[in-house]
Amino acid sequence: RDNFRKALDHARIHGNAAQIQEEVWDFKECNEVTCMLFHPGPKKPSLREKLRRLFIEGGGGMWDYVVTHNSQGEVGHYQHIGLHNHVKDALREHCDQLKAGAAARLLPLPRLPELLVFNPMPEINASMSQIKKFMVRHYLLGDDEMSKLAEGGFIFDPNLGTQHSFLADYDALMRYTEHIVPERYFARPAQLTLTPCERSGLYFQYLWSNSISRDRLGAESFTSWRAKQVADEFLNHVLRTSCTSPDVPRYPHVCSKIRGYLSSNEWSEVIFGFMFKMQQYWDERFKPQIGS
Repeated sequence: RDNFRKALDHARIHGNAAQIQEEVWDFKECNEVTCMLFHPGPKKPSLREKLRRLFIEGGGGMWDYVVTHNSQGEVGHYQHIGLHNHVKDALREHCDQLKAGAAARLLPLPRLPELLVFNPMPEINASMSQIKKFMVRHYLLGDDEMSKLAEGGFIFDPNLGTQHSFLADYDALMRYTEHIVPERYFARPAQLTLTPCERSGLYFQYLWSNSISRDRLGAESFTSWRAKQVADEFLNHVLRTSCTSPDVPRYPHVCSKIRGYLSSNEWSEVIFGFMFKMQQYWDERFKPQIGS
């Protein structure tokens, strides 16, 4: 939380972000299926109750946008998925109340707040803005972590007796293209759900590629060629919905990168080669062991 606040402090010195306000709620941070429920503890308001109160008391119908995690939790993070579900349901209830109130008073329908979600696209590796890099650095590499960094960017974990590469995590996230889209336009296929990299030397991976059963997603087996086809379809969708529609946040550098990737054989070969490495890594990891 301290690192998060320091990241916000850094944002406040730049432009419109100077007016940003913060409020951190006391829910335990975790990443298990049960974390999606956000149990508040005895005699404490639930997350849904706190969200209802925020929407009503924090501006009523004056909210323009609400930004939250996407339905995949970006990298399959259970608590992020749960937060997405809670925010989406609470905002829907709030919008229904606004519409009902306007109808009861015979008033015009008010402008309803729109739900926006994160849509990271490491496939195109469009570098994020400099201020975002500083914020991520403060968040991931706070003062305590920076002071523990050894040569090579590793932090020793005394509980596990291992070294953890914080700089590797930082470098990977630097390539997660910043992008926000209306929730209705979020369309990353389930096969392309992003997952943590597990020290494979790759800066992003697909759930599809590291599923041990490989068919648990109800799709064909992962291959580098098929993965590229699905990725191309996904990026074409983003191009149609986020780069031509007038009612979406604008990211010209992202749209330019997508167009360049889809039209360039060189870019296609790069992403194909990356997915081939992904396939090789997991094939090697899960191949049957001789004598087992």
